[in-house]
Order: sequence, then C-alpha cells, then structure tokens
Amino acid sequence: MAVIEELHVAGAAAGFQAAVFTTLISCPHIIASANQELIDRYVRPALAGDSIGSLSITEPGGGSDVGGPRTTAKRWDEGETDLVTEACFAKNPATETGQWVTHQAVQLFGGAGFMHGTEVERQYRDMRINGIGGGTVEILTELAARRLGYTA
Repeated sequence: MAVIEELHVAGAAAGFQAAVFTTLISCPHIIASANQELIDRYVRPALAGDSIGSLSITEPGGGSDVGGPRTTAKRWDEGETDLVTEACFAKNPATETGQWVTHQAVQLFGGAGFMHGTEVERQYRDMRINGIGGGTVEILTELAARRLGYTA
C-alpha cells in the first residue's frame, strides 16, 4: 500500500503500477493451484519480468482513507482473508473520487486537457482504468450487495 501511494505521489502512471504489481494478485493463486504447466507459462515469466502486464490486477484505492483502504490492508496484513466486501467499499469511492477530480482537471484545462502528452491527459486516461480493472464500480457494488444479502 505504501509503495503504491508513493508511486502515485511521484506521478507514476496507473498502467505502470498495474504492470509492476500484477504478480501480487495473480501469481499466488496460480502457484496455489500447483499446476506446473500454468506456473511455467505464467508465473516464471512474470517473476522474471518477461510478461509483466499480461495478467489482471486490482489496484488498491489510492492514498485516501475514505472507505478504509488502509484499514482493509491492515486487516489483510494481520491475516484476515475474507475482505471482499471491504475491498469493494475501499475501491469504489476512491475510483469515483479520482475520476471526478481528473474530469474537473480536464474541464479546467479545456482542450489542452486532451492533448496527448500532457499531465492532465495522462492522469485522466490512467484514472479511467481504475473503474475498469479489477472490476467495474457497478460490478463491485453488486458483489458487495450480494455478499451483504441485499440482492437475490
């Protein structure tokens, strides 16, 4: 969590963060399957840096503690493993807030906000992936509601 926050502070692109941390999401599950063919095909190249970005990732909810991303990460570090609902509640408001902020920046900069190579354009483009990667806001809302018993 701290590394991702510092990458964000330093202005690292969301795509870079997703590519670098891909192995933290997918590889443990592939390794746990004990399927040597999958391990050889995906895990070994990912760990060697040869296929970074070829597997999916869920990026944590950024630096804000709104929705509890740090609290959720702390609970994970302490060994709690069923935090799906909490992860949804952490990711969704962070994603929506980030998208609102970057939308406002584009509005402020006008046409320059869409010019390729500008910081505003990159932030707007990179922020958009957070609402797609790891589950859309709509899917995560549905998942949390289902886990809490609010849907059939």
